[in-house]
Amino acid sequence: MIDDLSVPTSANFYSIRKKLSDKAIESLFVLLRANHGVTAHNEFKHTRQRLDGTRWSAVCFKYDSPPSFLEERTAIRESLCGLLLLVEYQGYVAVLSSRLSLPISFKTDHFSSVETTRVEGAIAKADAIFQRMTMRNMSISPYAMRTKTLEAQDLANVVGPAGSRRYAPRTYSVIADGNQSTATPSTGRIGIRSARADLPGFIAFAKGVIDELRVDNADISPFIRSFARPVSLTEALQQSAPITLAMDTNKLTGALASEQATIRLVRLEEEDAVELTAGALTALIEQLEQVLNIEGDDRVRLARIPGIGDQAASISLNKNRIALRSLSLPPASDVFVESLDALLGEDSERKTLREYLDEIDALIVLFDDVRWPISTVKSFEMRRCWMAGNRS
Repeated sequence: MIDDLSVPTSANFYSIRKKLSDKAIESLFVLLRANHGVTAHNEFKHTRQRLDGTRWSAVCFKYDSPPSFLEERTAIRESLCGLLLLVEYQGYVAVLSSRLSLPISFKTDHFSSVETTRVEGAIAKADAIFQRMTMRNMSISPYAMRTKTLEAQDLANVVGPAGSRRYAPRTYSVIADGNQSTATPSTGRIGIRSARADLPGFIAFAKGVIDELRVDNADISPFIRSFARPVSLTEALQQSAPITLAMDTNKLTGALASEQATIRLVRLEEEDAVELTAGALTALIEQLEQVLNIEGDDRVRLARIPGIGDQAASISLNKNRIALRSLSLPPASDVFVESLDALLGEDSERKTLREYLDEIDALIVLFDDVRWPISTVKSFEMRRCWMAGNRS
């Protein structure tokens, strides 16, 4: 059956932090099946097979799910077919999924995010022509445009340093070496436009991208260098202090409502999970978008609502990352996150909203030095600060 594979050349790339084994992959497949209540046979399953210098693993099985346009409680079920494919090569892994999600616990234990500079070195090369870019504003002001998308034959001809220095790239598409590529550095997602690929073709794609990711000190486009740049948290804290906290709600709403939606938000009522209504979700987003004042000079610092003084959150300034320590006020403090892969109320990996926001890098922290306007981006090992781009 794997010989019939036909997939796009697009995947999420990670560096391997904990060596994978046959047992770890088998446990992953068991967890995936358990999350979907599957007891029937797999359509196919392969564990760490060798091909062209790589090890690849894949699982495909059918499961039943409520139609997306009906409530979870409906008795109607549709049969879906899910796929997870992993390609290990030179300390990196490419993950392709369709209707299955890599469990967060497995991802946290075994993988680390690829450094932004390595993604840029692989895709945003010196000769790359940028044609489309989605950017996030570095300001947390409620009056600022939060995100914007630009598109042109060559963005370098229409966007100058003055227009880029206050933005951080989120996703961009480029033409380089005759190929059109797309990258989302914060998630390590990289795709190359091509015809759909069979298994050997996908492995060749994964190897090619990983070879580019492994290049040290790659020559990066001066255009992308004019935007906000990642620097270490230690570097920023030596010269300034965090003063303001907010949440990047775009990441949360994207995981809830986009075509690639992966989660639902619930409250517990007498131990039963009840999904948030549209009105409750709106109220929650409005709460998370509040700008909070950070107080104190210890490792753990409180974040309070301006003018009121109520504690709404706290952060911890750890060695390599800023962690969201608490969310203190309802409704945010009472909300839980479940995977859409599990039935309502039956997600064994259900987590608090605070834990989820910390995992998806949703913190936005303003520093008191204008050179360090924002802190976000947690890889599984590190958070990074962003400094303004080239001001020349």
